Amino acid sequence: MDRFPMPLQQEPEGNEDVEKPAVVFSNRGMMVIQKPPGWEVDSMTNDTDALCLSKFLQHYFTKQTSLLIHDSSYGFGFIHRLDVASSGLVR
Repeated sequence: MDRFPMPLQQEPEGNEDVEKPAVVFSNRGMMVIQKPPGWEVDSMTNDTDALCLSKFLQHYFTKQTSLLIHDSSYGFGFIHRLDVASSGLVR
């Protein structure tokens, strides 16, 4: 699995020791990501202490290159979700 390349923007501070998501598969228009436990997929309410996968991805991909990741009306581009405590693949 590939770890993300250097971010296009600064990562939030204070998360250095947290297991980070990993790209399992990527091609034009689709990406499969390994979501570690403790990460929420696309919270819009921020009502948990979980790290948010959609916000994490927004630090790596600009609106110019990946508009869908920045659009809440399309679920930030996620096809499905996993519970916060779960780990697994997310498309």
